[in-house]
Amino acid sequence: MELDWYPSGSADDQNHDQETDLARIGNPGGAEWASVAPDGRPQFGPWHWGIYGRWLWDDIDADPDSTLAEGPADTEDEAKAAVAGWVRLEAIRASLRAENISYGELAELQNDLIPYITPGDTELLEAAGVPEFPEQETESRDQHR
Repeated sequence: MELDWYPSGSADDQNHDQETDLARIGNPGGAEWASVAPDGRPQFGPWHWGIYGRWLWDDIDADPDSTLAEGPADTEDEAKAAVAGWVRLEAIRASLRAENISYGELAELQNDLIPYITPGDTELLEAAGVPEFPEQETESRDQHR
């Protein structure tokens, strides 16, 4: 699924922020919108991506942190890929919970999306076939040889 990116309201000649409206694709994971932006903060990289549960200006007095996920990226393309990966993971999570995941979705999860799964997300890690304790998995295989 291709996301439609457009300049955010804060974009100008020096600020290349972009955003995408996630409501148009069904609010995956409860997300309303996502953004990618160049970022100079040390905890992030040259680029930063974020996914949000509500538009920031909808209710300024609401809980100020509507961030569902965020992270650093080295390039604009990596930031957009991280957002796309998160969106796809949430669509697959919905299929898992509805117990109607396809073989194609499982293959995509196991082959393409593992790098985008948060380390503590056991629901997706288990479906992706990632061992909970990799060192124990290796020991177990070695013992059965």
